[in-house]
Amino acid sequence: MENKLCVITGANSGIGFETAKALAQKGAYVVMVCRNEEKAKAAMEEIIQETGHAGIEIVLCDFAIQAEIHQAADTIKQKFEKIDVLINNHGFLASERNETVDGLEETFAVNHIGYFLFTNLLLDHLKSADHARVINVASEAHRAGEFDPDNLQLEDGFKPFKAYGNSKLFNILFTKELAHRLRDTSVTANCLHPGLVGSNFGQSGNLLV
Repeated sequence: MENKLCVITGANSGIGFETAKALAQKGAYVVMVCRNEEKAKAAMEEIIQETGHAGIEIVLCDFAIQAEIHQAADTIKQKFEKIDVLINNHGFLASERNETVDGLEETFAVNHIGYFLFTNLLLDHLKSADHARVINVASEAHRAGEFDPDNLQLEDGFKPFKAYGNSKLFNILFTKELAHRLRDTSVTANCLHPGLVGSNFGQSGNLLV
């Protein structure tokens, strides 16, 4: 992974942090895309201390806000000529139905539109690499989701885990279509279920209802 540019979202904790650290250990240049600057800086310093690898930087982005997604993508594109690996890892599980500034249900906006928009904004830079990879962290929770084009925002029958399951299903559908559209390029697209992981994700109340 030496001299490879790896962009990973949600990189300051949990799966994202461990992935960023593993990539740093392999010599990759890591761009940590995070929402909280203080936590991101603490995570970056810990990775540098543990790996001895200083090729890491932070780009701030709240994936609930499309303007920030555009800004983060522009920052990366202006600084780098190509991207070798994009890992869409950030995730969110709302305890109640809220809408973002863009008028989207929040879980849908962060988990699905965040992956979709960020990837498409960076796609030309991925195509500029010799053999780029897009990796989307999905979940077995997709089994609780359904594709209902008349109720994508769950205006009817919102439940927290239903919204999360839907978003993870959409991650998978997006990955499959992206892989299909990229079949004649050097970019591959894959998604994964990370397994049950002990992290801080989803620890904000009784959400699985």
